[in-house]
Amino acid sequence: MKTQNNNSIVRRCKRRLGFTMVESVMLVSILGVTAGVVGQSLTTMANSAEANNLNLEINDQLMAQMEVLRSTYTTATPAPTSSTPWTKSTPVTLSNGKTYTLNSTIAWADPGQGSTQSNFLQLQVTLGNQAMSTYVSQ
Repeated sequence: MKTQNNNSIVRRCKRRLGFTMVESVMLVSILGVTAGVVGQSLTTMANSAEANNLNLEINDQLMAQMEVLRSTYTTATPAPTSSTPWTKSTPVTLSNGKTYTLNSTIAWADPGQGSTQSNFLQLQVTLGNQAMSTYVSQ
């Protein structure tokens, strides 16, 4: 009798090893859904990082052009007439391969909105949908 009882216990233990087909299908399904969600999240994060990098590159271009205008507007650029601002357009190719137009404008301005001072120039730089503007005195 003891051998018969021992054999049935051994058979039960052997049957319990491993996963059943239903358990395997459930496991693969859960892993597939998890991989899909993680993959989509990583794609979204990569796209937002690329957009941030492009914005930083545009800001760098704007800052560089603004510094050029601020340092050379008195000698290298003609003074704007009272009605016509001085404008220059330059094509700029960014790291994404797209070419944008960098517009630089110098115009007479009144920074105080009603100020009695009339020797101020407004420097404006535009690239894509971003712009930067400042006032300088002569």
